[in-house]
Amino acid sequence: MLFPFVPSQNISFFANDKGLEKIIAEESIENRVNIRSMKKYALNDALDSQSIIILKKFVPPDIRFAEKVKGIGFNNVLIDENNLVSKYPMVAKYDDKIYPSLACILTADYYKCPLDKISILPGKYIEFSQYDSSVFNAPLRIPIDTGGLTDLTGWFEINNSDFQNIPYNLVFSHYSIIKCKELLNNYIRNLSKEDINVVVDNIPNYLTKRLIKAGISKNNAETTSSIVFISWIMENSIENNGNNFDDFCQELGIDETDLNYKSIWDQIYFNNHVAKLLKEKKHSYLLDYKKICDELRLNYASDQIQEGWRQVNYLYNKKLLNRMRPLFFPEPSKCIVDGMVKKVSLLDLRDKFVFIGLVASGLHYRFDTPFQKRSNMFFFTQNVVNNYLGK
Repeated sequence: MLFPFVPSQNISFFANDKGLEKIIAEESIENRVNIRSMKKYALNDALDSQSIIILKKFVPPDIRFAEKVKGIGFNNVLIDENNLVSKYPMVAKYDDKIYPSLACILTADYYKCPLDKISILPGKYIEFSQYDSSVFNAPLRIPIDTGGLTDLTGWFEINNSDFQNIPYNLVFSHYSIIKCKELLNNYIRNLSKEDINVVVDNIPNYLTKRLIKAGISKNNAETTSSIVFISWIMENSIENNGNNFDDFCQELGIDETDLNYKSIWDQIYFNNHVAKLLKEKKHSYLLDYKKICDELRLNYASDQIQEGWRQVNYLYNKKLLNRMRPLFFPEPSKCIVDGMVKKVSLLDLRDKFVFIGLVASGLHYRFDTPFQKRSNMFFFTQNVVNNYLGK
């Protein structure tokens, strides 16, 4: 899912909409078209919208982008008379339409509340009247003032129980493997075995070109294509030919002492074995991980084998296993964040809100909040959303 935010340049208070007439009249034709595409995100159920803060300038994303994403919300920092950031606008008005903030639309999605089930009572609360009973057992009400702003009730930054920082390049490298598998499976889906034998030597080059077109650097594309291609060859050798690793190496002229190839082979062998057991047993809790490793003479403490176990179980339960073939998954990447070694797997992103942005010092505005001096504003929206998840 994707929830981009609208980088509105300013929010101002107006006594009425008269002050906007000139601004709206001067909007470019392109911007007006983009704004019109945003109307499906507008909130309609407001008891009295006269006091709700008004967006002075509204810069929505391109209409082609707005039509593809699940939701869009604006994101703004407001400094009060005490030079503190103590409130967050949950809603704002533009051209007589009320739009949700990013925090508002994310909270609605978390509780599975459609936008037309959000009610606004300025000076009292915003009510999410429809909700997922497995998450919450009553309509959620977020207190707001007459302008539609809610109080900031806490503040956290990275590397605590609430917010974890994962370097984007590591996530992207794991995603590149998934993208490459998708390209490979789409390419071979309609080919006969004879056709595949004819084009097999061209597959790495094809994958590399398509990954580069998808925005992946040439070096990374070549490396990723090679890994996925050799994984696909290995899986076919295991599943269709019943080969062991030595036979495979001899057939392809590969050095059987190469530990990189051996680790890939071992995980693919393990993953396909587990996939067959899951198909027989139906439930992962019926399988004994350590016992399976012992039977296959594999090291159960290996990060790569453990990652294979986690991925196969997750994908099986989600009915996505065959879409992720060949069943090779890189071991969690290691990185150092604030002096601590972290292992990064895409599975760490399961059931999480993921905010993408720059967190390094000097790259963001810093303002005082009631809880912390010079708070990094990148974490503003996350803190607001965090206040209302599971409440």
